[in-house]
Amino acid sequence: MKSSRGPTRYFFDTSLFSLLCTNEGSDTPLSTKKKVKRLLDNLDFDLEAHKVISLKNYQLIFFPVYFEEHFYLYVFNFNDNHLDIIDNKFLEKGIPVENKYYDFPQQMINGMLKYHLRERIEDRVTMMRKMKTRVVEIPWRDNTNFNDCGVFVMRHMETYMGRLRGWECGFSPNSDNAEYIRALRIDYAKQILSDESNNNKEQLLHEVKAFEEKQKKA
Repeated sequence: MKSSRGPTRYFFDTSLFSLLCTNEGSDTPLSTKKKVKRLLDNLDFDLEAHKVISLKNYQLIFFPVYFEEHFYLYVFNFNDNHLDIIDNKFLEKGIPVENKYYDFPQQMINGMLKYHLRERIEDRVTMMRKMKTRVVEIPWRDNTNFNDCGVFVMRHMETYMGRLRGWECGFSPNSDNAEYIRALRIDYAKQILSDESNNNKEQLLHEVKAFEEKQKKA
């Protein structure tokens, strides 16, 4: 999915990470070649579904991750040539990055490099051969919150424009964000349930209307 505001941004879902970096959907371990093919096939399908010819003009490309019961985010940031890791949980002191994220960042870079090579996007190929991984040091990270990582990811995807400076997404550092997260949950649920792609939208609206009528009579 593409964004219409700020820097040019494109959003994938969690399946692309899983297809490239795990054996999800296969009963046996897959080779790197097969995993990359799975990535490219599904990337092509997503672009076609959204009528996008190429990723070459997108400055930020978002890949949400769901792994080991935790959501976080990879962002290909072509403005300054980094693969940004955005995670609402911080690394404990002394824990190497690879202990948490394994070799996934490099797998992501390699997979997307294959796409740019195939599409002959030469300037991006040159950039990606030098691309580094960066953990974005967001000040509202909280290792005591075990339930809301999905909400953090959705809000981060909405608001991240490639720079930490000036990034306002509503979360407060060193404070309780429970009420704000609750409001976000309600808003996201409303958007998802009322979206045109929801096959049960009309039934839902009918039930909401019936509930409202019942409340008026109570």
